[in-house]
Amino acid sequence: PPSNNGSTHQVIDMDELEDSHNDEASSSSSSSSSSTPNVVVKVLSSADELQAVARLRAQAYYAEDRSRFADSFKKQFAAQEAASLRQRTSASNGRPQLSACLVALQPGTVKVLGCIDIRLPQTSTGMRAAGVPEDDAAGCYLLNVVVAEDWRGQGIGKALMRAAMSQAVHVWGALRLYTHVEADNEVASALYRSCGFRAHSSEEKYASALSLGRLVLLMASAEDAPAVQDTLFKQKQ
Repeated sequence: PPSNNGSTHQVIDMDELEDSHNDEASSSSSSSSSSTPNVVVKVLSSADELQAVARLRAQAYYAEDRSRFADSFKKQFAAQEAASLRQRTSASNGRPQLSACLVALQPGTVKVLGCIDIRLPQTSTGMRAAGVPEDDAAGCYLLNVVVAEDWRGQGIGKALMRAAMSQAVHVWGALRLYTHVEADNEVASALYRSCGFRAHSSEEKYASALSLGRLVLLMASAEDAPAVQDTLFKQKQ
């Protein structure tokens, strides 16, 4: 299987994005078009959560693999991701913490329903976050959004996005947030727009992305991030 060290592979909950797209198209006078999911979003803080995230990403990465090697690939991917995630989200031997991972838990349990990664801004780590324009030391990058298959379509992906935006700005001092989306994926684009993201027009290499079917770099500003008290995000105590 491919290496997933510092993966940029993004798994999106398409049922949930479809709901977001439909909500955006509905009457703006309805304030209850999207209900708040019953989950707790927090910073990954235990070995069990780390292993659960790794397994969740392995399942998503090989969701379409029906070969007899699929289970073996999933186990190998999960082991690689667990080791990589542990390294990325901790500081050791003079190396700074480069990423943060948030998990969505079923209330009252330790069951991991979803996750998202934040590549921390250069102003916090001293190293530029991959995916962020080279001239933006205060930018962070959001990636690896995954929601467990049985829990999709309930707004968990959007809750993770909003919580990640909030933590990136209010905890890590990011001034801008970036992510990528496939140019022809209108449904995913609708979700990102609902979170305040828009095309980063200064990136000339993405100008013709729509016609070429390429990835488009999106950006949101710190002002687009929800206040901490307005999200389900809870910092690790």
